[in-house]
Amino acid sequence: MAIAIRTVNGEEYAEAASVILRESWPPPSIHYTPEYMRWQLSFPSTVPAPAIVALDGDTPVGFCSVTPRRFRASTHSWDSGIVSFVAVRPGWRGRGLSLALYHELCGAIKQMGAPILTFGVEGSIGLKVLLQAYTTAGFQALPLGGYPSYVCLAGANAPEPGDWVAERVSQPDALNVFGEASAGEDSRVILSYPSELQFQHYFRDPRRRDLVLLQNRSTGVRGAAWLVETEFVTANGVDHVASVDLVDIPGYDPAALPALFRAAAIWSGKPGPTLVTAPNLGGFPAQSLRQCGIRQTGKGFMGYCCGVDIPPVLGSARTTNIEIV
Repeated sequence: MAIAIRTVNGEEYAEAASVILRESWPPPSIHYTPEYMRWQLSFPSTVPAPAIVALDGDTPVGFCSVTPRRFRASTHSWDSGIVSFVAVRPGWRGRGLSLALYHELCGAIKQMGAPILTFGVEGSIGLKVLLQAYTTAGFQALPLGGYPSYVCLAGANAPEPGDWVAERVSQPDALNVFGEASAGEDSRVILSYPSELQFQHYFRDPRRRDLVLLQNRSTGVRGAAWLVETEFVTANGVDHVASVDLVDIPGYDPAALPALFRAAAIWSGKPGPTLVTAPNLGGFPAQSLRQCGIRQTGKGFMGYCCGVDIPPVLGSARTTNIEIV
């Protein structure tokens, strides 16, 4: 029986996507629960975000999607999304399904009419297939650099560091904090710039999640980041790890990071020094991270901004603080 490639409603296929991803990524990997997938695929947006499924008869065997997000670079903002959750079940690999999924997805992205962000594992076959699909579809691919994952052994009992302080803020007090914290007119950075509805949606994450506001007591400069209790599937079961994500600190001042990681260690509730992960610290110089005790783990991802027509204002973009999902 021929395998069919179809565009579907991502939220309605969340459970099938969960099965495909959990079969496709052996431990250690993100815990792709149906609840997590449903939350990711139901982000509110002004543009339709496509999801693509490969069906062998009635059996879903492959999946990919655009996860809705809103972006900003300098004064330019737009609704689009992140290409994510690309997977083919092990028993159906070697048939060109990944490329077929990407080709169908590219057609749907063209209808969105706005550039998307995409990430691929550095040096992987998957990244080569992804870029091949974009080239065939006539997309431009603007490189946004590398995104290794980082980890820090943070102490909840460490003394408060430097001029920067970090505190959790409630949802009503946090509205538009990312817009305030953003790096102003800097067009080199593509930033998360959630709409009000998207911002509220972040608080519906089935995982534990809180927002941290960072402030420099000397200058009054403010930044923000999310604290997320990331769930990993390991050989011994599901592990919960405190993570910092969507780190948005004006000027990428590394002096703010010790306060952020200390806040994450306190938030984790674990005694003693705690491992805190950071999937994306784009924009911070690697040397400054090492000086803060933040260490790289693994090769990580390569990022791209892709579209048929990329606005000139994005031509100087070199990095992003967007989640890698």
